[in-house]
Amino acid sequence: MDLGNTVAGLNWLAIVAAAVSAFIIGALWYSKNLFGNAWMLEIGLTEEAFGRANMALIFAATFVLQLVAATALALFLGSANDWLAGLQAGLLVGLGWMATAYGIT
Repeated sequence: MDLGNTVAGLNWLAIVAAAVSAFIIGALWYSKNLFGNAWMLEIGLTEEAFGRANMALIFAATFVLQLVAATALALFLGSANDWLAGLQAGLLVGLGWMATAYGIT
């Protein structure tokens, strides 16, 4: 595999869009309007501790990790661009990686 050409051939606009959308969904998910309060309660995080967190660092690291994840998914998908390839890749990722990771946890 020629990694240089493979990475250069990726659709970087799609990768950034995927990372931004995942970041936005995460922000909504953990907001106080949705599940933020329940999440804080379940992990034992207090408002005081939350207020001391370095939010700029947390958000920056989260976005960088979203970019890494979106890039890895783009490399995994390759040049496949039809709905069936997307469905198969989604099932592989969901069952092969995500479900097993949750099972281990």
